[in-house]
Amino acid sequence: MTPEELHQELDRLWAKVSASSGPDLPQIPSERSTVHDVTLDALALMKRQQRQKERGWSELLDAKERSLDAYRTRSEALEAEVAGLRRRLESEGSIVVGEVLEARAKLEAGMKALESERAKYEEERRSLDAILEATRQRLAAESFRALKLQEEAHRREQQYLLDLGELSTRAERHEENAASGAAEVLKLSGSLAEAKNALEKTLAELLRERSLREETDEERVSALKKVADLETHFKELSLIWEEERSQWRELWDRERSTWEGQRKEIESWEAGLRRERESWQAEIQSQETKHVEFVSQINSSLRESSETSARLASVVGILDRVGALDLPGRRANLGRRAKGALTASLVVGLALSAIPLWRHFSRPRLKAVSVQAVELDNPTGMTYDGAKIWVSQWSGELRSFDPKDLRSKTLHPASKGLGAYRPTALAAAGDFLWSVDSAQARVIKHKAGKPEVVLASLRAPGPAPCALAFDGSSLWLYDAATSAIYRQKGGSADFAAVPAEVEIVPAAMAFVDGRLWAFDSKSREMVIMELKDGKLKSWTRQAIPESLLGVSVAGRELWALAGPAMERPGYALVKYRY
Repeated sequence: MTPEELHQELDRLWAKVSASSGPDLPQIPSERSTVHDVTLDALALMKRQQRQKERGWSELLDAKERSLDAYRTRSEALEAEVAGLRRRLESEGSIVVGEVLEARAKLEAGMKALESERAKYEEERRSLDAILEATRQRLAAESFRALKLQEEAHRREQQYLLDLGELSTRAERHEENAASGAAEVLKLSGSLAEAKNALEKTLAELLRERSLREETDEERVSALKKVADLETHFKELSLIWEEERSQWRELWDRERSTWEGQRKEIESWEAGLRRERESWQAEIQSQETKHVEFVSQINSSLRESSETSARLASVVGILDRVGALDLPGRRANLGRRAKGALTASLVVGLALSAIPLWRHFSRPRLKAVSVQAVELDNPTGMTYDGAKIWVSQWSGELRSFDPKDLRSKTLHPASKGLGAYRPTALAAAGDFLWSVDSAQARVIKHKAGKPEVVLASLRAPGPAPCALAFDGSSLWLYDAATSAIYRQKGGSADFAAVPAEVEIVPAAMAFVDGRLWAFDSKSREMVIMELKDGKLKSWTRQAIPESLLGVSVAGRELWALAGPAMERPGYALVKYRY
């Protein structure tokens, strides 16, 4: 029964009771008037209590709705803020320490606000529990009062039955004495009529009280049902809140672990950068010293060779001026020897001076020849198989582009049956396509042209793989957690760490002509390393003005996926030549 129907029923009962006490009805004895007044007072009291309970329930529901709206608004704001922080984290390859601390402070402020909201919710929950307990106590009191009224009505019913029996006895006694006379008969007839009238009124009052008691029982059952519904709804809201709180706790733990990992990685980057800068400065000083010594040695050699040539020329002139000694053969032989020595000294000097120039010009120098913007949501890696450019997205989708026309693209859905899949790097291997899954720390082997077809899965050697390359027979993998570069053992499923003499953090890798090309996200340099004596040694390096997410080399061209820059808000595919 709805509150409106309950009000209408109570108004109907009130009108019925009020009408029963109108001036046209016959007067009842004082005892029944008292019962009627008590019944009216009980009905009025029950109606007031019912209205008070409805107002309390409506206020309780309004407060709960306001609390839920405030909590929902705050949750949406926190979700938007966390989503903004996540997008900012994913779009930028490396973040300065100040921005990380600021984002962490914002996240902590959001968590503090969430904790305050949770405390507020707990306080509201306690207040709701108190209100619910008070409602239960009030209902218990009303139930006890209804029982009392029921007992009183039962007692009155028994009394009415006793009175009815007494009146029946008196009527029988009057009927037995009817033979005494007509006057006595008329008197007894009047008494009998009065008794019948009183009996009818008593029965009517008894029936009215019984109907009122039934209505009261129905109202009590309806009120208990509403309280049970309210308790069920409250439990459902509590379960929803607990589930959301566990989700927020899981999100906070995941984000905090991510931030802690990045903080440690940045600290390791700073320490490595400091050590590398010191070693680089020491190396530059030693190279400058060696170069100065080498130049001075070359100058002294050239000076000595010039002095020797001058002495030989003077000796040849003296021999030419000596006319008494007619030794043309010996003189010609001596002249040829002097010229040969001079030529040899000049060739040696030029060769020695050309060694640094040869070393300088033999190193590949990257030069950007084209920059084409591409529409991508959240790319993580790139590779080029000679026909198509493949780009991985954080959502698990792969996109292929025609290098001649980047507007023509093909969307490949995420592979099914892999569970959580977050690709962070790609490497083309002929008929296959390899991808790094950072969600489950594994390397996935796809079918070329149809990456949704999965052929194999390899367990990564570390918990955070992020860069991948293929040398024609084996995979090369970099793990950010262990800060190590791994190489696949002879095409098997095992990886072995390869030591490197330079400390870098590769964001993208490619294997070209027996050398490993890696873009260092710390120094923003393309570092080319070669494997000698089981160790990766730096061969050359070049600064790159872009933040690269993936690289791939084909012939004398290098394709790279560049992130947003100051002059370019979106992602772009950059083609270099060397």
